[in-house]
Amino acid sequence: MFIFFLCQLVNGQNPKTKTNTSWENLILLSKTVGVNSDGIKIQYYKNRGNKYTNDWIFPWTVGVENYTIDSKLILKSNYRSYSSGYFGIGRNAIKHFKNNFYFNINASIVLGTEKLIDYSSERFDRILIGMTTSQGLLFIPKSKYGVVFGASVFEKAFTSKIYSFDLGIQLSVGVKF
Repeated sequence: MFIFFLCQLVNGQNPKTKTNTSWENLILLSKTVGVNSDGIKIQYYKNRGNKYTNDWIFPWTVGVENYTIDSKLILKSNYRSYSSGYFGIGRNAIKHFKNNFYFNINASIVLGTEKLIDYSSERFDRILIGMTTSQGLLFIPKSKYGVVFGASVFEKAFTSKIYSFDLGIQLSVGVKF
């Protein structure tokens, strides 16, 4: 709720004012750098019908993510190798900020796998369940098609054997159509 009032104050808009979004589909490729991991994320946003609630739109998001964790975390564990990847589905809250800039808040439920190899070369495949969130800004051009840029802070928490939380930054580039 605080973000809503901050947006109103900064943007000077009446809550009943509606911002025209000129996109239905958005694809973003993101590079993430966290305290515990680095990775790549691909997300697809679907904005159905430009429906607003107090000048916010709420597109659905699906995506895949792949991460490499800090080697120090592996050394502290009982494993010599780790890899993970997962699929996420979530919801965004997007609000016009100024010119072509938008506030973007995301929350996604993730489901995936982690592959662990211990020092006796035994392999363990585990299911990961968790949640990721992010808060940041998007630059979305007014044209029907165009290049989109974004920057945000992310958090993730899940059921990994090696680490269960990460915090970092995410830089994105993509297209709208």
